Amino acid sequence: MDRDEDDDGGIIANRDDAIPVLRIPSRTTDNEQAASDSSNDKREGLRDRIKNKLNDAAAPSIQDRLFTSLMAQIIPPEELSENEGDASQATSNKKDRRSRTYVDRPNFSVGMMSGNFRRFNSRVGIVFVFQNRLIHLFTWRHPPATMSFLTVYTLICLDPYLLPIIPIALILFFVMLPSFLARHPAPNSPQTQFGPPLAPASRVRPAPELSKDFFRNLRDLQNSMEDFSRLHDAANEYITPYTNFSDEATSSALFLALFVIAIVAFIASNFMPWRLISLTAGWLSIAALHPTIQSFLLSPESVGQAHHYASGTQSWLTSFITSEILLDAPAEVRE
Repeated sequence: MDRDEDDDGGIIANRDDAIPVLRIPSRTTDNEQAASDSSNDKREGLRDRIKNKLNDAAAPSIQDRLFTSLMAQIIPPEELSENEGDASQATSNKKDRRSRTYVDRPNFSVGMMSGNFRRFNSRVGIVFVFQNRLIHLFTWRHPPATMSFLTVYTLICLDPYLLPIIPIALILFFVMLPSFLARHPAPNSPQTQFGPPLAPASRVRPAPELSKDFFRNLRDLQNSMEDFSRLHDAANEYITPYTNFSDEATSSALFLALFVIAIVAFIASNFMPWRLISLTAGWLSIAALHPTIQSFLLSPESVGQAHHYASGTQSWLTSFITSEILLDAPAEVRE
């Protein structure tokens, strides 16, 4: 561990593995490079104007120039013109009054955006630490921790009235107890534990700019944005075609199936063993993430069988929809 990491007490940043980026297979190959090139050509004039404004500014810092240049590449030209027109009228506009307090709604500003981004990035490390610990927990990186979680999950499923205890226990063991141990470190003698505090109270501090933790947060933020983009594109590719009635027969069949399931669930939900269902689903889901089971599920034989069953099911559903779902009434036959 580096020396600066030892001295950065109170800074929460993900110093473990980087946040992974999801890999979602795509059905089609889009020419994204050509689209990005054309969009870059459209923004050339905008970049030149913003660069001229930056050159006229009075000695901005290196961080301001870096983030302002980044923002200048993604601002649409129409947004810039609107903000320039609104800037002259900002002083004359009245503030909104909400619950007897004034609410500021500033327009888009490159300087404000860069400052807010730096402040956000220096404080977002706790989110990535939590995300990384969840990944370690559910991927059996530490089997005793995963088994402990499954034990607590089993107790909650068998007795849901214990659920309100979970947030209280989390605050006690993960917030207050570490804070107490920070003020009362490991004692040299049993009497030291009951004496006055030996260290100041711990406080979460933002990561300094241009530090290693700051760039770690940038790395994880970059990967998280890529994850969201890939999930969004995957939803548009695998879910939207079945729900937007582009294929009316398939969407109609899905609508009817969901409608019937909703009616059955409304009638029979009281008779379903939800505790057993939740317990079984949780154990199976977490057990499926074990490395041994993952190697079996992702083996070429298992993947081939899954594709075979999926293609067979899809062909059966397609034939069923074609024969049973009639969107147009049949033509009348005169006798």
